[in-house]
Amino acid sequence: MSKSRRLLDDLLDSLENHPPGGKRLPILQEAANLADELAEDFEAFQIRQQMMNESIIAGRGDVLAVAFAWCLNRYDEDPEEYPNFNIMWAYRWVIDELSGFLNVTKKQITDLIQDMKERYERVGASLRPCYMLEMNVYPLLGDIGAAVEAFERWETSYRDELADDRDSELAFQVSFLVGCGEIEKARKLADPLIKRRRGGEHEIGAACSRLLLPMWAAGELDDAEQLQRLGVEMNLKDPRHVGRMGNHVAYLALTSQFKQAQGLFCHVLPDALSSVKPFNRLIYYMKSSILGSCLQQAGLSKVTLTLPEELPIFESGGEYSTSTFTRWLQSESGTYAKEFDARNGTRHFFNVIKQHQEYLKKYQPK
Repeated sequence: MSKSRRLLDDLLDSLENHPPGGKRLPILQEAANLADELAEDFEAFQIRQQMMNESIIAGRGDVLAVAFAWCLNRYDEDPEEYPNFNIMWAYRWVIDELSGFLNVTKKQITDLIQDMKERYERVGASLRPCYMLEMNVYPLLGDIGAAVEAFERWETSYRDELADDRDSELAFQVSFLVGCGEIEKARKLADPLIKRRRGGEHEIGAACSRLLLPMWAAGELDDAEQLQRLGVEMNLKDPRHVGRMGNHVAYLALTSQFKQAQGLFCHVLPDALSSVKPFNRLIYYMKSSILGSCLQQAGLSKVTLTLPEELPIFESGGEYSTSTFTRWLQSESGTYAKEFDARNGTRHFFNVIKQHQEYLKKYQPK
């Protein structure tokens, strides 16, 4: 056995010493490079498949995309050698992640969606996962009409082995319907996830986060409080869900729980700052801006926060002018909204920010 072969085996064996996610990525990258050197193409393919799984857990869409592109090239060179199921399944992850990066154009994303559809059709698979992907991605591209068309096609499509599991589909439906303003329908669909805890943390957390503010705005305060508690429990431990946590910060602010809102905002902020995906910061800042506005409406001129030194508004004493903090949040969310709208050629996120004023109109300082 060669030295490189032994080192590769040792690296793969060492993975069990690290929790799933980011800490495994450098090990897998080194292992993939060694497999390449040894001309172990199929093993290199398998290693990069695992890299994709770990990238999703770690919220590293950039690493995911690179590993997927390598695997896709190998598959296209020799479709008989490599499993198409893994390629077809991972494609949806890649497109979903890339849609949150500003340096990936709208046309590139829609071209990828079309390529995914064509690949599904060539292997005789249902387009159901493609339609669900479009339901999820087109709102990020500011195209709600295309998302609605995809939903209509999804409803009449059939399930096969490449379809998402039913709980994942349910969570996607809930998110889509909330985005379309069909709150009561979304609420009823979410019952199995929220009340019976069906599904995993990802699905339950998604449903709670999306329904939280609409339920509060509708005056369903007991339900909103349940969504708040369960949603924080499901989402807080996973840095991928930074955007979702903005809803929970906003809820605490709208219910005048300012100390808790400030603490949660500061707790999650480092994950937002370190996220490689700009869309995560857009959503987090956009939702958290509600905190600043509520503080101002409540007449509070000062706020105590534990902010990272890297921020331009950082104060060593931890005491901030509420107006300064609010302006910074609004500036950050406005900048990201402008950049995504420019990428998409729409005013979608500009309008979403304006829609948040409806929540503030219902806010009654205590």
